[in-house]
Amino acid sequence: MSHPILQAEGLVKRFGAVRALDGLDITISEPGVMALLGPNGAGKTSFVNSALGLIRPASGSLRVFGKTPGSRAVRQRIGVMMQDAELPDRLTARELIGLFASYYPNPLPSEEIIDRCELDGFATARFGRLSGGQKRRTQFALALVGNPDLIFLDEPTTGLDADARRRLWSNVRGAANAGATIILTTHYLEEADALADRVAVIDRGRIIADDTADALRAKVGGSVIRCATELDTPALSRLPEVRHVQRTGRFAELLVGDAVAALRSLIEASPGLSDLTVRPPSLEDAFEALIQPSAGAPS
Repeated sequence: MSHPILQAEGLVKRFGAVRALDGLDITISEPGVMALLGPNGAGKTSFVNSALGLIRPASGSLRVFGKTPGSRAVRQRIGVMMQDAELPDRLTARELIGLFASYYPNPLPSEEIIDRCELDGFATARFGRLSGGQKRRTQFALALVGNPDLIFLDEPTTGLDADARRRLWSNVRGAANAGATIILTTHYLEEADALADRVAVIDRGRIIADDTADALRAKVGGSVIRCATELDTPALSRLPEVRHVQRTGRFAELLVGDAVAALRSLIEASPGLSDLTVRPPSLEDAFEALIQPSAGAPS
């Protein structure tokens, strides 16, 4: 009988009086990319650290490949790229890749990883002298070199320019297409939309949504109106069909049920209305709508 890749049931983790994980349930049984989204303090890091065996939950069950997280058998099948990882400054990218490859039973060839992650221009430079983007690319290479079945990527494209971000996306999809399971935490909703086969939203220590990006958008429904208006957020929120309002500078974005009804009221209420556009909801809109009811709650 095959085990799920990862299975958590009723996971609870406390830090003092705060429940970082509050009965979290999730099962991952198929290869592909799962984006784990949530506001700061939602429990994403606590969940990932529990799955890596770095912290122990207070209660509940958590198994990776049917085994205890952090055990040697599990570690040899996992690749990790953490946002705040420390690496030896005096080793070169090539030396780090060779070192990490030695931890795994069937690593990929170092030269293949250097070429795949485009490190050849700085592979012989010491890690401490690399730019922020070069360090992130090296860290990503270290997550792949062991040819792992399960890869954790924590904010992988932080510090990368647009071109480097797209190339890393291509590598992530390539690993998933080759059969790896990837758990991606990111604050870039565009990144999750571009990469994820599955999106799980965590808030206050629980999974509150778990589906494809398209399905989450469909659940939200409606339309998004973007405009420049003199109306403040409370006034916009009182308009018919308005479900959620978000302001960025002089622009407001309104998630609405019926776009026609909302537009009629908006045009009537806002004589200075300008720069008006209407579009379907994005993954970011769905995310904001999902976490809105708990806005302001302790995390």
